[in-house]
Amino acid sequence: MVVISPILERDLNHGETLWNTAIIIGNQGNIIGKHRKNHIPRVGDFNESTYYVGGNSGHPVFETAYGKIAVNICYGRHHPLNWLAFGLNGAEIVFNPSATIGELSEPMWPIEVKFHSFAISINLLDGPYFQFT
Repeated sequence: MVVISPILERDLNHGETLWNTAIIIGNQGNIIGKHRKNHIPRVGDFNESTYYVGGNSGHPVFETAYGKIAVNICYGRHHPLNWLAFGLNGAEIVFNPSATIGELSEPMWPIEVKFHSFAISINLLDGPYFQFT
């Protein structure tokens, strides 16, 4: 089993910066790595930038016993380039832990996932990875 665990990371080395982070724990209990949330929502009165900082970990992909995985945290799901970057970096599976619920958010999940999967496929097929003759 591989565990993806969202955490609140307090970075004491950088002025106690708060990151919305997910750690990846391998099947041997080892920490494989972590990813910090790329996009911070600023929607109406909901503004996570009052306590979180946008991540600085890029779009990492983690090699696990079960495949190459990436973690697109919460609000990052709305940003197609996140999905594309994870795909280009070799992710075979992208997980997206999220705290969003409700009538507005939940119906969007299947639409967004299908759209992003399609967009990634088109971009990968149209890039240097495949040559059509």
